[in-house]
Amino acid sequence: MTLIELIVSIAILLIVGTVTIGSLNKYRERQALDKSVAMFTSILERARAKTLTNEKNTIHSVRLNTERMVLFQGGFSSSSVNNEYYSFDPLVEIGQLSLTSGTNTLSYRKLTGQSLATGTVELRLKRSTTTKKSVIIYSSGLIEAN
Repeated sequence: MTLIELIVSIAILLIVGTVTIGSLNKYRERQALDKSVAMFTSILERARAKTLTNEKNTIHSVRLNTERMVLFQGGFSSSSVNNEYYSFDPLVEIGQLSLTSGTNTLSYRKLTGQSLATGTVELRLKRSTTTKKSVIIYSSGLIEAN
């Protein structure tokens, strides 16, 4: 094998490796976004179910910020030992929060499970803000991710 053949072979391997790594990174980012949306919807459903079953005789709510959410009961207190904190994947953040009254808290009515705030929450990749998924919260308390 000549030196030129060796250099061409190494160049081809580097190109293939770069394309493969880029594809794997995109796949990992899509998986992180999907996983974060699934966790988000699961926590909302959990808060609604806890309120509907009247667990601890109070409502349960979810407070949102850019990189995490808090499932809490009654009124929010950052020092409550009953708070449950959930962080989104480090690659994901809340990009846009469009809930009624400009709130960042989702609460549900006892007995009916209706949401006290409605609107859309957009989760997106930090590195590629155009890669995003929306979660719609309806007044009925039901949610839809797309």
